[in-house]
Amino acid sequence: MQHDDEHTTRWKNPTDKTVSLSFHRDRGVRPHKVTIEPGKEVVLNGEYDGAIHQVHNGLVVGGMAPQLVKVGVEALPVTSTLGLAEAREAAGRATGELDEMRREMESFKREGMEAIEDARRQAIAARDIADSTVADLAKANSRAAELEAELVKLRASIQGAPDAPPVVADAKPKR
Repeated sequence: MQHDDEHTTRWKNPTDKTVSLSFHRDRGVRPHKVTIEPGKEVVLNGEYDGAIHQVHNGLVVGGMAPQLVKVGVEALPVTSTLGLAEAREAAGRATGELDEMRREMESFKREGMEAIEDARRQAIAARDIADSTVADLAKANSRAAELEAELVKLRASIQGAPDAPPVVADAKPKR
């Protein structure tokens, strides 16, 4: 992987833990993986220096392995912003914000479901009213037809009776 014209850097792991790194050069190409045992050194392509240490104003402020030391160069101090306590605090804040967002989403979801259920109940009630109104109308029409038929029979029987006065439609009774 290394060419003669590439610059290299020697890195040391001063910790008591193994450090594993994975460098991705191009998409679709397998990453270059490196493992550095405690107290050991490794020579890497200089193009990885910025990924291992991110330096700002003479402090290591980030990177894949801020705990490593660049051999042959004065060790740079690691900024306290990489401290575990700060990371835990930031994670706690993020978790709290996420929990709040989840509660709001659940409340919104619950309110939406209640609104849908109310609308469903109202639709059922409206359908029931419409069904009963149609049924009542059908009954009323049927009864009106029955009464009309009786009225026709009654008129016919009255007109056929001897000495019966003629039946006039919509005649008002005399008082």
